[in-house]
Amino acid sequence: MTTFTERTANDPAGNPAFLAPARAFLVWRAGTSVDWACTVAELAEATGLTSDQVRPICRRRGWPVERDEPGGGSGHGRAPVDSAMNDVTGRMGARA
Repeated sequence: MTTFTERTANDPAGNPAFLAPARAFLVWRAGTSVDWACTVAELAEATGLTSDQVRPICRRRGWPVERDEPGGGSGHGRAPVDSAMNDVTGRMGARA
């Protein structure tokens, strides 16, 4: 029988080597869905990550994000990232 510690060490969800690329994929997917016309705060909201997690991912990978406005608002007057993702997902689902 596998112990909890062994299972946790082998479980991808608890493995940092799995989490880092998985989080980066979430950010990439959200960013590319709007051609990177988004802020770190918008990416964080769309992915369920924090801004402190998203910012270094974008910086390390050289992904262009717009600067966050003071006070947390994007100030862009456009749909948030997750709405754009839902729009794309809806269109993709309609074709299948």
